[in-house]
Parts: sequence; structure tokens; C-alpha cells
Amino acid sequence: MNANMTWGHLKYWMVLLLCVSMAGLVIKLPDLMGWPIDPYLQKNIGLALFPWLVILFATLKTSGIKSLMRVLLTFLAATVFVNGLESIMSDDVLFLVAIHLPILYWVLYGLVYLGPNWRMSRERLNFLRHNGDLLVLSAVLGMAGLLTMLMTFALYELIGIQITEAHVTNIITWGAPAVPLTATFLLILNPELVKHISPLVAKIFTPLVLFVLSTFTLGLFLTQHTAYQDRQVLLVLNGVLIAVMALILFSISTLNQSKTTQLQLGLLFFLSAISLLDNTIALSSVVWRLLEMGLSPNRIAVFGANVLIWIHLFKVALALWQTWRKGGTKDKVEQAIAGYLPVYALWCCVVCFVFPWLF
Repeated sequence: MNANMTWGHLKYWMVLLLCVSMAGLVIKLPDLMGWPIDPYLQKNIGLALFPWLVILFATLKTSGIKSLMRVLLTFLAATVFVNGLESIMSDDVLFLVAIHLPILYWVLYGLVYLGPNWRMSRERLNFLRHNGDLLVLSAVLGMAGLLTMLMTFALYELIGIQITEAHVTNIITWGAPAVPLTATFLLILNPELVKHISPLVAKIFTPLVLFVLSTFTLGLFLTQHTAYQDRQVLLVLNGVLIAVMALILFSISTLNQSKTTQLQLGLLFFLSAISLLDNTIALSSVVWRLLEMGLSPNRIAVFGANVLIWIHLFKVALALWQTWRKGGTKDKVEQAIAGYLPVYALWCCVVCFVFPWLF
């Protein structure tokens, strides 16, 4: 990490403090108002982070007030929509909206981050790289915060001061959003802060995940557990695919930060190819369930997501093959990744704003 860090002006720290306070207040609101906690958080958990990320970024980068207001009004409209339609939505549709809406919030943050350059593939990859760096720094800050909290509890215990459950709840309520917001704050002021850590993480975990996914795929064929009969296998498989897809995107987004080797490209190709095979299994399982059990919001949403991921993985694998074996440029890989991202955003819009009317 760079010893000559930029810490920013006091006014920026005041904005950070305000954003953390408001984010914690969003989580605390059901306690203050006497609302049921679980339904509230299911619909509004994304509001505990993304609007404040947008405000923090716009403040530090002095983005235009008009674009900021448009995005914040979109947050408000989405919030009113999902809370206003709760009474007419089934539980299945409400759950689907709840897990897709934070993705749309993330897209809004990306639009503010990219500004007028949102159509450029290279800039979209920079945004993905920013998110990877954010995860790495958030993990470091989160571990430091956890150790500090445990140490504080232990020291207070020695002098007879009991930390109650209410204290722990309040610490987590404001501490949880404080970690990514603080990490974003530091990264915006110091873009090179984790420049060398993120590629290192990608290099270490890519071969490890490739080994685990390969053995898992082999075991899937050799054991009696199939995604056709066991719904739990399908759920876990889809979760793994999403995580692996994120790792592939993150790994490729770091390629132009360090010296790219044929080994790296080969590992990423095989990882994407095995993920494509597993996604084919998952997709065929979803199709089988649709034919056997009929249409449902969950099955249609999972089917749509698997189709999109399959197409994306195929495009990425093909671009990686051309780059690895045929001497193509990384531009093909970047375009295969970044050019497809708006499709996910469009699908999330369909799930969030069309499904409630269809089901």
C-alpha cells in the first residue's frame, strides 16, 4: 500500500460520517417505528448501502447535481414501488424482487461511477476492478473492525463492564455499512491503494477454484446427487456458478494491471469452460422442472438467469480461447465481458417491474 495516502478534507469526512449514520438509520428504522423487521429488510436492505455510496462518490468526484438527483429519484421510485406493491405480490415474487433489486441499485451506482463513459467497455471493466478492490479492502477493514470489537469486549469484561446484546446490535447496525462506505471513501481518494493485492488474490484463487469446481463436476457425474431430482443441488450449483462467474470477471478485469501470462489465460479459459458445462447441467435441470412441474415465478427467473449466464460464459470462453491459443488481443475478452453487462441489468428490471404484474 502507498505510504503517501490522501486522506481528504474534513468536509469529505463529514459526508462519510453522514452517509454511515443514514445507512445505519435505514437498518434501525423498523425498531424505531415498530415495523416487522424481516419483511422490511427483505425489501429495503439495498437502501442501507447503495444510495449512500452514490452520494459519497458524487461528493468526492464532484459529479453533476442533475445526474445525482436523477439517480436518487430512481432509488426513491424503486423503493416506493417495491413497498407499495407488497400487498398484491405473492411471497415468491416478493423474494425475487428483493434479491434482484440490490443488483439494480448496484447498476445505478455504476452509472454514477462511469458517468458519460458508461458505454465504453474499458471503463466498465474499470468499474468491475473498482468493485474487486472494494471487496478486498472491505474484507481487510471488516476483519480489523471485528478484532477491535472482540478486544474491546474482552477488556471491558476485565473491569466488570458488560456489553449487552443491544450494544452489539447497534455496533453491527452502523458498523456493517460503515465498512464498505469507508473502503469506497479510501479507494476514491487513493485509487492505487490495493493495486497489487487484487491481482494477487485473483492469481491465487483462480487455480484453487478451478480445482474445486473440476472435482465437484466429476463428483456430480459419479454420485447419485443430481440437479434433476435434488433441488438443493440445483440451488447450490447456481450459487457456485454466480460466484465463479464473479471470480472470472474479476480475474479478467485485473489482467491489464499486471503482466499477462499464457498460464493465466489458460486457467481462466478452463475455469470458464467447466463453468459452462455446469451451467448446461443446471439449465437442463431447470428446463426439466419447467416441463414436469409447470411454470412458476422462481423457475422462470432461474431459467432466465441461467440462459443469460450460459450465453455470457460462452462468449467469455470463446474470447479467452482466441486470446490464449490464437494470439488475439485482450480487447476481445474485455468486450465479451463488459458488452454483456447491460443484459443482466435489463433482466433484473424485468424481474423487479414486470413479474409483480404477471404473477
